Amino acid sequence: MNVKIFSPLPLVGVLAAFSVFADDSMPVPAPLPPEVQALIDAAGTRKGEELHINAADPLAAAWLFARQIDGDHDVACQQQFRCVEAMIKTGRIEEAAHFTRDIPDYRSALGSLQCAEALLDAGRKELALEQMSRVEKLLHVVKPWQQNVIRVRMAVVGAQAGWDDSEVTSWLKPLELEGDRFGARMLVLVRRMLNNREFKASQIDELMKEKFAQKNPVPELVEAAGLLLRLAPELDSRATDGTPLNELITDFEALLAQSNAYPAPALLELAEFWQREGDEIKARAALARAEAQIGYHLDVGAELYHRMAKLWKLKDSANDVRPFFEKLEVGAHALAPMYRPAALVWLGACWQEIGEVERCSVLMEEAVKEAAMNPNPRMRLIGGLEVCLCHALNSRPLPGSLVPQLVDLLRGDVTVSLKDH
Repeated sequence: MNVKIFSPLPLVGVLAAFSVFADDSMPVPAPLPPEVQALIDAAGTRKGEELHINAADPLAAAWLFARQIDGDHDVACQQQFRCVEAMIKTGRIEEAAHFTRDIPDYRSALGSLQCAEALLDAGRKELALEQMSRVEKLLHVVKPWQQNVIRVRMAVVGAQAGWDDSEVTSWLKPLELEGDRFGARMLVLVRRMLNNREFKASQIDELMKEKFAQKNPVPELVEAAGLLLRLAPELDSRATDGTPLNELITDFEALLAQSNAYPAPALLELAEFWQREGDEIKARAALARAEAQIGYHLDVGAELYHRMAKLWKLKDSANDVRPFFEKLEVGAHALAPMYRPAALVWLGACWQEIGEVERCSVLMEEAVKEAAMNPNPRMRLIGGLEVCLCHALNSRPLPGSLVPQLVDLLRGDVTVSLKDH
């Protein structure tokens, strides 16, 4: 088989509550778990006439893969949510708003809020408010901890929509964890600065004085740091000693330090910012920090490595980058089979960024082969989905040679071999 893949999570049917809103030469392997065997037995029953893939629209193909996945409700919903996020990133907001309604858990509300955020950024407030109204109706049909996640996002989007302090507070007051409230308030503050196109270091410094005992990660502070960089172009960094920009970067670092969370995404944004500013020394320094933070967790960090590959010009030549990605490739091949396709497809995209087109094709082919060999049909579908998402997020059509193989993955029409597994 020749299909490309990546491995996050899958998707399932519709939740009632959300109506509101082998090789003969090989030895015989040990029996598979009953739930896996049941999925294998059912894999060939899908209706082939419904499984058409348009090579020009890999994102639609990704959603089709997501809708075929079953056997793990949470994984299924997460995979659908990733498709919705990709739709928003590629400007297909109306589609995202439509499809997020089909996600059968709390991520349906999160998808609507992400749509609202994108609509507000585009100046389409009326449509954004419709998405927010939908979320209000869904809030009380989800679990308490899921309500907390939704409350944080609603408060932040509400601030973006112009809510006053009383409206924001009404959504944040029920939060149980002090760190959640603090992170949300910081995000609200930065969002309001973005609305006004005005950076005020004193306001951030004042809020940062509020220490809290909780040591749990506060990822909202990492997000706030990344958003803060959007205000940098508003500052006159070339005037006098560049104090306003220096203060912004100081606050950026303070937010990362206070977050106790994974900082790599914000550090890559910092590297991208300095690159746009033409300061390659600072851009390289930020990139080096991101490289150190990311480590080699290829099963979850492959897309971040791709962002790093886009910054390869910060190195003196492509030869300076090759050893880093060659080491990652070794690590990818050493992963467990269920994670291998995810790493390989995105590393292929990384090689494409630094001009290694042939190497990219080889890894994409490998990724498809790895997906097709997995005895678990759910993992095969996840692999196919990741191939499609990778192409969609990079604005590339699916190669025609891969389409029939992707359809085979959808139908479960593959020959499963445990060789090399």
